[in-house]
Amino acid sequence: MRLISYWVVGNLWVFIIAFNNVHAQSNALDLEGCRQAVVQTLTHNLPMETPDPAPPLWVWDPLTGAYKVQVFISGSVYLEWSSLRDFRLGLEPQIKPLELFYSNGLPIGANGIPPAWDARAFQILRNGRPAQTIHLAGAMSRSPDGQLPRGWEDNADRRVYLFVNGKQVPLPLTGDSPYGWLGHNYGGNLIQKGESSNTIDLDSKEPIYLFSERVTEVRDGKPYLTEMVSVRLKPIFDQKNEFVAFASEGEMKPLLKKDSAFYEASKRDAKIGGYLVEGPRPVEVMVEGERYFVVGFSSSEYSSDSYRAHFAFSKNIEGPYQVIREVSGAYKDFGRTMKEGGASWVGRPVLYQDIETGKWAMMWHQVDRAKYPGHDFSRVPDGQFLRVEDFRRYLKRAMGIQFVLTENGLEIIGF
Repeated sequence: MRLISYWVVGNLWVFIIAFNNVHAQSNALDLEGCRQAVVQTLTHNLPMETPDPAPPLWVWDPLTGAYKVQVFISGSVYLEWSSLRDFRLGLEPQIKPLELFYSNGLPIGANGIPPAWDARAFQILRNGRPAQTIHLAGAMSRSPDGQLPRGWEDNADRRVYLFVNGKQVPLPLTGDSPYGWLGHNYGGNLIQKGESSNTIDLDSKEPIYLFSERVTEVRDGKPYLTEMVSVRLKPIFDQKNEFVAFASEGEMKPLLKKDSAFYEASKRDAKIGGYLVEGPRPVEVMVEGERYFVVGFSSSEYSSDSYRAHFAFSKNIEGPYQVIREVSGAYKDFGRTMKEGGASWVGRPVLYQDIETGKWAMMWHQVDRAKYPGHDFSRVPDGQFLRVEDFRRYLKRAMGIQFVLTENGLEIIGF
């Protein structure tokens, strides 16, 4: 596959991508001709960064008789488009406050309290109808002495929590201790067979799973290995049969095999050390009548060129998952084209399906190199020239994503 040309129409980048007709090679496609992929900027003009996108939440508005679109990110806000049309055109969204609270009622992301990470909203179904909206987000734990988290010095105590009616369920979703690097995580995502990316049916017999990254090895008091895991969740109801929490049950299972390609892709900056994959975003797709589960994720350092966008797939929701690879066997970086076009920090890919058209798209975040002249993007910012906080990630997407089956399994094309 190679990029032939591109042109700009408004805020749309239209790429022409050619697929070579090749045979019997790992990960090669037996396709001829060209396909178009439309790459669109979503949040470039907003006055704040918009990292770590979740799949769009389609919210039916009975007053207008149409869908609104919400995209949750890391931070103290979420994004809302007033219609599907505005979202498809990439018009500027409204910025809405994300109102999540600790179990004691204090707001997350206000009054100096660190914000939420990888926030997501899910519609809970009961009797086949939406009954309530819940949220998942990474939040720093309150210290054992009852004090609020102070900032990055409490980063080790970050965990994924469930928020019901905006209020934190006190224990981390994984069942881990709230404190220390072991078990540290922040990007939780739910998935249930037969449901869309943002719905959970509590009346279904299909089990519910949490996908997340998790620190599984600590060396010299620092996280050494962060990998992706899944764990089965059991819904908890109160005496009125209202949903109030999830409880983890069974063992956490790694999503990926830790082979040489895993370690090569996930190797961190030498000053930090260790290995990291993060941000699993699972979706269910049907390809040629077969059901697949596809997980978008990223690897290595989020604040350098080494950050990558990957996908893995399985026919079983619990795995094992097979990463889409290059002919060499290395993890395929789906952000490479954007890096060649002047972007960096390209990661956190998420697939989603338009609720009306059924067409698939991919969304991710990135920064523009041209806005930071003189910075060495092969390295993590060290604060001597620029700090991590000086960079602003924004959202882009590719529309026209397709799935095909090859002799090596699932492949994603169109980008």
